[in-house]
Amino acid sequence: MYVSVGVGSLGTGPGVISTDTFPSYSNNMGRPTRGGIGGTGFLSGGTSQPYFNSNRNKQFPNRDHDLFPAFQQPRQQNQNQNQLGFGGTPSNRELPPRFLKKSLQPHTGGTEEISLRPAQNSMMVKNKQTFNKPSNTSTMSNSHNCILRENSPIIPTGPPNPVLQKEPPLIVKQVTQEKNKANKQVPTKEEVMKKSEDLLVEYLKSQNLDIAVKSFKEIRMPKKYVSDVILAIMKQTIEKTESDRELLSQLLSELKKEGQVNGNQVMEALKNIFQQLSELETEVPRVKSYVAGFAARGIASDLVTLSQVAEPLESGAHYPLFLLCLQQLHKSQGRSWLHSVFNLSKINLLSMLPEIDRTKERLADILEDRGLSFLLPLLRIQADLWKQLHADPSPTALYRWIRDNVDSAQHSVPGFVSALMSCMIKYITQETTLADGLDRTSIPEKNILDKEREMLEKFKPVFQAFLHEHPDLQLVALYSLQVHCCNCGFPKGMLLRWFMMFYDLEIIEEEAFLKWKEDVNDEYPGKGKALFQVNQWLTWLEEAEEEGSDDGEN
Repeated sequence: MYVSVGVGSLGTGPGVISTDTFPSYSNNMGRPTRGGIGGTGFLSGGTSQPYFNSNRNKQFPNRDHDLFPAFQQPRQQNQNQNQLGFGGTPSNRELPPRFLKKSLQPHTGGTEEISLRPAQNSMMVKNKQTFNKPSNTSTMSNSHNCILRENSPIIPTGPPNPVLQKEPPLIVKQVTQEKNKANKQVPTKEEVMKKSEDLLVEYLKSQNLDIAVKSFKEIRMPKKYVSDVILAIMKQTIEKTESDRELLSQLLSELKKEGQVNGNQVMEALKNIFQQLSELETEVPRVKSYVAGFAARGIASDLVTLSQVAEPLESGAHYPLFLLCLQQLHKSQGRSWLHSVFNLSKINLLSMLPEIDRTKERLADILEDRGLSFLLPLLRIQADLWKQLHADPSPTALYRWIRDNVDSAQHSVPGFVSALMSCMIKYITQETTLADGLDRTSIPEKNILDKEREMLEKFKPVFQAFLHEHPDLQLVALYSLQVHCCNCGFPKGMLLRWFMMFYDLEIIEEEAFLKWKEDVNDEYPGKGKALFQVNQWLTWLEEAEEEGSDDGEN
């Protein structure tokens, strides 16, 4: 059924319809009349148009507002959302959510012209296509849609919604593929080991250092495998010739220069091979000598330091590997180089011996046998002094031997003075108060104490020859006495007795005693207990010196 619909002016532009033709209206307490009998819809018998025009400028009271003012606005909003269009056609309920949100905004009710054409950047605008001429049915449908738009809330035009704008396509980088590709290039540990072993075989055959370094770089091994690779190639050359082991050391040195390996990785490999010496020694009897060669060449080429190599070998671990390393360095680098490096390292050679050999006399013999006495020349001198005292205990013979066998430049060196004092104190006490069979926890008998004093007076010229007018060397002599008492377990009354004899015989001056009291030096053990035993006497000495100085001023 066709219905005649009044159409006003079409405006001036295409698709523009004036709002004067379809004014908004209200009846039935502010609600639009639904199509039906007696209404203004299609079933009212064609009376919609006169009624429509007659109520154009009429305003009807809103009874809901008078009765329920608080609920009027929500109710109207709910009705607007659920109301049907002209002729019973659904309106807002079928709008898309993005248009429904805009339909809830207040209606301006203006009479300006509204463009129904979508915005140019709207997603509803499709590419240009060829459209067929609309039929009568489509024309009727368009007229019907115009009525629906008029009866529905006006959708204001405005700036396009940013969400609806078409954004430029994102560039997706192939990060995942590149990462997977990189992961595939990292070799496994088995591949690294195989390539490294093949590299070593080829290097020992060609002896071309540059090609070997280049091949090592091409392996691109992870850092966590480097120490294992060094250990493997070291073990690979243990049973080969000395020249092959030297070639390997040259390769490691060059790899460090190129930044491919570092000292910590080399040291880690050495520690691991130290731990495997017991197993390797069953197959290679001279394995300690070969491993000592690796360590010595690593020290000489600055791959590792002497202190680093000594650390895992303390307390006689894998003895005599450390001494073998020193011998290798002496042979390859010379005496002066090794002496300088050893002094800088501050290594205590006594701690490198097994517990059964940990004495100065035994150390002196070991160094003598291995040609390393020059590392501790005073230790050798001390051992020779001890032998001389037993051979001829006269002070004259001892002094003559010192003059003939010890360089005069050593006579004022604290180390030599300490060795000399230790030997003489040890000899005198062993012959008297610390002789075998005597109880060290009690004070010896008077005749033994007298003999001790007589022997000290006998050697007084030797003491004075090296200590007279040398307070610093006198302090060294007091420390030598302290260490001797500490090593002997502090025999009862011995330290105080010797302090008093040194003072009475004018071997040690007051200044040296008081300096010893105030001096803090951890190099010599037993200072705390020693100070406790002689503190009262030192206080007396200090007071006596102050009284003497006061008398001199008066």
